[in-house]
Formats: sequence, structure tokens, C-alpha cells
Amino acid sequence: MPNLFDLIKTSLYIGFTGYGGPAILAHMKSIFVKKKNWVTEKEFMDGLSLAQLLPGATGVTLMGYLGFRLKRFRGAFLLPAMFALPAFIFMTVLSWAYFQFGELPFVKTLFAGLGALVVALLVNAIRTLGKAVYPKWSWQNIRPAIISFVAFVALFVFKLNIVYVISLSALLGIVLFYKKTGITQPIDVKIEKTEILKWSDYLPIILLIATFMVFLISPVRELMLTFMKIGMLAFGGGFTSIPLMQSEIVDKLHILSLTQFRDGIAMGQITPGPVLITATFVGFKTLGLFGAMGATFGIFMPSLIAVLFLAKFHSIVKDHPVTRSMIRGLLAGFIGLLFATTITFGLHSLVSWQTCGIFILDLIILVGLKKDPLWAILASLLLSMLLLPL
Repeated sequence: MPNLFDLIKTSLYIGFTGYGGPAILAHMKSIFVKKKNWVTEKEFMDGLSLAQLLPGATGVTLMGYLGFRLKRFRGAFLLPAMFALPAFIFMTVLSWAYFQFGELPFVKTLFAGLGALVVALLVNAIRTLGKAVYPKWSWQNIRPAIISFVAFVALFVFKLNIVYVISLSALLGIVLFYKKTGITQPIDVKIEKTEILKWSDYLPIILLIATFMVFLISPVRELMLTFMKIGMLAFGGGFTSIPLMQSEIVDKLHILSLTQFRDGIAMGQITPGPVLITATFVGFKTLGLFGAMGATFGIFMPSLIAVLFLAKFHSIVKDHPVTRSMIRGLLAGFIGLLFATTITFGLHSLVSWQTCGIFILDLIILVGLKKDPLWAILASLLLSMLLLPL
């Protein structure tokens, strides 16, 4: 059994070196299961299935689950916090530099190329999420296709409130996918106590509540609550939060322009760690460092709280027919939402033959060659300097 300091060091290391969504999860599994032998492969996959069931960043939620298994409440809050800390630091520094020097021609040129990268990443996210919703092409896909189409039209054409679109997707999922049969027998997932609990074991919960109260009575309250709502609705991983953020931050609250939001997503890809770290960029724009902390706290907190309540019961929850049908509906709906967002960013970013060329090359790297996003980032930066005018 590792000590808490070893777990913190390892979480920081993964946070510094983890790039690219699924690649982070594979990196995490390699260290926790194979290299350190802290959890079994079954325990890791149990945590991953729960993290995929919950909204929010899958990597952060999974780190919370692993921390809870190994060090109870201390691990549940410290491990995901250390995992997200490097990305938070990088994003805060980049946000300061962006808002200080973002109008320089050289910086605009770089972000024009990175804007094309964002469109390619969204296309790749649709492809990745589509594998879960459309495992093979058949007439069986007509039901999720209906939900995806309804979500796309509701957001892109009718500009319906995105919360209503998500709720409609969940409802359609229950109506179209609900089955009483084929439920597997729930397996009780027992979490053993690793030590006798003392009052200090509950200190992270006390600190979490205290932090929440500080933000709640501060000027950052509205920002934190906005990102808590996004964190509660972003099923399917980090990229599904992008339509939610655009709806709230760009269209409704007008905190950022579409260009600034696109650039914030690009910076979230440059930095290691979770995609949802774009919340830090938005918070910094609004209220500086304190705003960055409040927005980041808000977007990650809902899934971490949920993982504590569901850690022992997730096999029962995930195998319930209502849960399964609702999640299928939500994932199908998010494909429609991502498609609408991709078109919006594409019309805004792919405005020249140079940006279209960068987009095509990034697609080849991500979809054709299935390389790590880091290679697409480097290619975008290089081509931006070579092809785009200053």
C-alpha cells in the first residue's frame, strides 16, 4: 500500500506528462496497475466504468476513485487535485500571456493555425464518441441518429437552451432504448478500509466545504455556479463540455468572444491534463487568478462528489435499464451538439487555404494516422509560422 506522498508525486507526474484524452487514461493505467501495482486491472476498470458513467473529466474522476480506494477521503481529493494542478498552472500562465500579448500579429498568426487544430480535434472527438454510440453501421443506428439529429437542429437551427436539449436527449434515450431484459447481475464493489479512520481523514471534506463557502460568498460565486452546472451536464468526457461552455460563456453571458473561446480551447490542448481546464482560461479572463481558481473548482467538483457516493454502488447503477438508456440518449445527443459546435468553429476558423490546409493535415495525423494530439499541435504551430502571414 503506497503512502500518501508517493500517491501525490505520482499524480503530479501524470498531470505533467499526460496528453490527449484516452492517452492519459492509458498512461494512468500503465503506472497504477503495471508499474506501481497499487490496484489490480479489475479495480482500475471498475473505476474507469464509473468515471465514464459520470459527467465531467474522465481522468479527474478516475483519479478521485483510485484515491478513494487507496487513501479514503484524503486520496479522493488530493489525487485529482494534484493531477489537475500542472494543467491549472500552465493554463493560468498562458491566460495571462494571452490577454497581455494576444493582439500581437505573431500571436494572432499562431492562434489562427491553432484554431484550425481545434476544428480537427472536434471532428476527432465526434469520431471517438461515435464509436460508443454507433459501434457498427446498421439499421439499429436509426434511434441514436434521431436523437443526434434532434439535438443538432434544436441547438444549431432553433438556438434552444442547451439544458433543454440535453434533457430532451436523455428523455428520448429512455423512450427509444429502454429494455427490461438483459440486465446483468450486479456485482458488489467493496472498498476496504486501508486504515482506522481518524478525524484527520475527514479534513479534506472540511476543506472542500470551506473552499465552497469562500467562493460562494465572493464575487466569483456566479462564475463558480455556472461551471458547476457545466460540470454536472458534460457526459461523455471533456470535449462534450465545449458546446455547454460556448452556450453559457459565449452566447449567454458574453464573457468571451467566439475567437477568444476557440483560443482558450487551443491552449487547453497545448497544456497537459484534462480538456476541461479551459475553465481556468475563462475564469482568469473574468476575475484574474481568483476567478481561475473558482471556475476550475466549480467544473471539477460535481463529478468528484458523485464518485464518493457511487463508488460502492456503481455496478448496480450502471446496469439499471433506465441509466443505460439515458446515457445512450445523452451520448447520442452530445454527438449532435458537437457537430453543431464543429460547424460553428469551422465557419469561423477555416477562412483561407492555409487554415484549411492545416485542418486537413491535422485530420490526417489524428484520424488517419491515429497519432497523439501532441503531433498535431506541433504541426499546427510549425505550419502557422510557415504559411500564415504575420
